[in-house]
Amino acid sequence: MIKIKASHKYLLSVFLVSLIIFVPALFAVFKNNQKSKSVFSPPAQEITKELPPAPAEKSTASERHIGAWVTYMDLNISDSENTESSFKSRFENVIEKSKKFHVNNLYVHVRPFCDSLYPSKIFPWSHLLTGTQGKDPAFDPLKYMIEISHKNGIKFHAWVNPLRVKLKNMPEKLSSENPYYKLGSFKYFLESEGTICLNPGYEETQNLVLEGIKEIISNYDVDGIHFDDYFYPESTEIKDCAAEENQVSDIIAWRKKCITKLIESTHSAVKSANKNIAFGISPLGNNEKCHTMGIDAQELCKTKAIDYICPQLYWSLKYKVMPFEKAAKIWQEMTRNTGVKLFGGLALYKIGTELDDKTWQDDKNILPKEIEILENLGYDGAILYSFGQLDESKEEISNLLKKLS
Repeated sequence: MIKIKASHKYLLSVFLVSLIIFVPALFAVFKNNQKSKSVFSPPAQEITKELPPAPAEKSTASERHIGAWVTYMDLNISDSENTESSFKSRFENVIEKSKKFHVNNLYVHVRPFCDSLYPSKIFPWSHLLTGTQGKDPAFDPLKYMIEISHKNGIKFHAWVNPLRVKLKNMPEKLSSENPYYKLGSFKYFLESEGTICLNPGYEETQNLVLEGIKEIISNYDVDGIHFDDYFYPESTEIKDCAAEENQVSDIIAWRKKCITKLIESTHSAVKSANKNIAFGISPLGNNEKCHTMGIDAQELCKTKAIDYICPQLYWSLKYKVMPFEKAAKIWQEMTRNTGVKLFGGLALYKIGTELDDKTWQDDKNILPKEIEILENLGYDGAILYSFGQLDESKEEISNLLKKLS
C-alpha cells in the first residue's frame, strides 16, 4: 500500500476542491458562449462547409431577348407618299429606335390580311404600300427589311396573321386576287362582327397557310416565323360550315383539333426547310379565351409543336381581375420542363390610360417592374407591343429605356 505524506494530502485536497468549484463555472461559461454563437453566427463546423454557388448573373442588355412587334400600322405608307424611299425611311427609323432600346428581335407584319409585303404567287400585294390591295409597289419591302435588320445585328421574324382576311374597314376593298375570291366558295371563311377569316376546318385553307409559309422561308433569310392571336373568333355561335359538314358536337374540341393541326404542320414545314428558323405563337394571356379560339397552349408546349410561346400579358401590376404576376406564373407553370422558350408580351399601348380600372396610372415604372418579374420567374425574354409606342417623351417609356440599357 502506497503511503501519502501529510503535505501531499493537503495539496491533493486543495486541487480537488478547486476542481469542484471551477469546472462547473467553466462549463456554464462555455454553454452560454455556444448559445450566443447559435444566434449571431453559425456553429464552427458550418464555417468549414462549402459555400452555396453564387446566384447566376442576370443577362446583359446584349444577351436578353428583347423583341418588338412592328405592326402593319407602323409600316403603313398608303396615306402618305407611298414610294420606295418613303417606306425605307420609315423602316430605317424602326432600326435606329430598336438599337436605342436594345431591341434585338423584330417581329414584323409581312402578311396582315391574306396579303403580303413581298412579291407572292399566292397572296396579293398589301394595300399598306400603295393604298390599293393587289397593286405592285415595284420593290421588295421584305427583302430590304431583312437586309437592314441583319446588317444592324437584329433578328427578323416574319409575323403572319395565319387566318385573318379583313377587319371591319381594313382594308376597305379586297383584291380580286385575295383568297376570299380565289378559293371559289364562301364556306371557306368565318365572319363575325365585320371580321373575316379563313376557316381552318378545311384542308384547302390549311394548305393555303402552309404554302404561304413555305414561300417565305424558301425565298427569304428570316430568323423566325411568328403567328399571333388571330385564330378562330372568340364567339362560338358563328356559322361554321366545316363544323356542320363534320357534324361536330363539341365545337371547342373541334377548334383545338384544327388549330393544333395547323400549328404542327407549320412547325414541321419550317423545320424541314431550316432547323435554325424559330417558329412560335403569341396567344392571348387569358388561357380560357385561348381555348375558345382553338389554342391548346399546354398541349402545344408538351408536344413541342412550337419553339417558343409569347402570351400577351397585357395587364397592370394591380389589376384585380388578372394581376400581371399571377398571369405570368400561370404561363411559367404551363411551360415548365417542356423545352419551349417562354417570352412575355408587354402592353406599351396601355401606359397612362384608363384601361384595367385605371391601374396603369398608379405608377411610372410598371413596365420596368414587369420586366423584372419576368426575369425573376425565369422567362427567356419579352416582346413589346408595339413598336409604335416607343415614345421617349413619356416618362414610363423613358424609365423602360433605363431598364433595358
